[in-house]
Amino acid sequence: MSMESVEVGNNISKGILEDQIVIPDEDIMDERNDADHVQQDDLVESQQTSIDQENYFVWKRNAPFLYDYLQTSALLWPSLTVQFFPDVEKQDDRTLGYRLLTGTYTSGSMPEYLTIMQLQVKNQINVSIDDFNVDKKEFTSMKNLPNKISDIQKISHDQEINRARYNWSNPDIIATINGLGKVCIYDRTKHPSQPSINIKPEIILDYHKADGFAIGWNFNDELLTAASNGLIYVYDLNKWSKDKQILEPSNVVVAHDNGVNDASFLFKNNSIFGSVGEDKQYKIWDKRNSTSNHILSYSHETSPINSLAFNPVNQYLSAIGDAEGNILIHDLRNFDKPIRKIEKAHSSSITCLEWNYNKPTVLASGSEDNLVKLWNVSEEYDNLIFVHGGHLYGINDLSWNPNDDWMISSVSNDNSLHVWKPSF
Repeated sequence: MSMESVEVGNNISKGILEDQIVIPDEDIMDERNDADHVQQDDLVESQQTSIDQENYFVWKRNAPFLYDYLQTSALLWPSLTVQFFPDVEKQDDRTLGYRLLTGTYTSGSMPEYLTIMQLQVKNQINVSIDDFNVDKKEFTSMKNLPNKISDIQKISHDQEINRARYNWSNPDIIATINGLGKVCIYDRTKHPSQPSINIKPEIILDYHKADGFAIGWNFNDELLTAASNGLIYVYDLNKWSKDKQILEPSNVVVAHDNGVNDASFLFKNNSIFGSVGEDKQYKIWDKRNSTSNHILSYSHETSPINSLAFNPVNQYLSAIGDAEGNILIHDLRNFDKPIRKIEKAHSSSITCLEWNYNKPTVLASGSEDNLVKLWNVSEEYDNLIFVHGGHLYGINDLSWNPNDDWMISSVSNDNSLHVWKPSF
């Protein structure tokens, strides 16, 4: 709208006599107000999309200077989950092979799959003087680069996959949880590389009856699951019998009001686990406690807590992320208050956190603001060390590669899977 048309509209409105003003019916006013709100929301969303796209193009221009390795893959459907497998395959003198665990989320539009992918990475690249790029002032080579990420196994899955995690003590055993709270456990060695509708999970656990996102293993073949009904179940796979075909929870915990957002075992303790929820509570539990009461509790005043990560090296260290973009670092020995706060670490809700397996003071965080950020929590100030801005929509999950100090994977609602390694 031009300035002239605005001025004309204002002049007309000033010329209306008071007794000529008709007050609309309240229902009509409500409809108009609703329409105005919709238009304002659409405008804000459009402006935000424009900003996100502009930020993406800035990132894309600078990407060659930011990474030692960057692989972006467009998936047919978004994945809400990603996890690097613990193994690495030396395929030849210069090529390494890594595996990734993902799952589809088609919202019922298409069949769902649990997917295992393979990533080939050149460990060494031979270059000559002819590969020197004068503009970039560096050597570049596109010769004999390995194939991009490829699917090596797809397993049919009932309903969308909210989260998938392999068993620490046997990575061939994989557990998933879906939007109905149903937990499926697969032995991937018993399934073909291509999906079959006749193939079913080895174990089905259907106790939650509510949307589930939290799932994790300890090193004793025990599985922890949690859902929006506020309950946490612990299952002992050592008690599974093919004859009975039933596995009941060994522990049932009424954990949080309004739902559990995340839960996991401590890395170095098969009995202690933590949980965070919509009730703004962070709680520590001991499954050996017959009363099912938490042993530690922290009340977060500002907003619901979305994500929880225990440090793989320091058993006392943990991180939580909330719906306002804040990260809090806790020491279990002094649980009353966080030992460090990263306020407004993200401009939107935090969706996932994970500590680096090989550099235990480094924490990765993902958010609905489309960014993955890396933090060095040993530094009291200026602890942000890298920002990955390659996704166009919010981050669903991320995973460090345990066989590479700085390689990390991330998945987003923009149907993308990124594997990247910052250049420091």
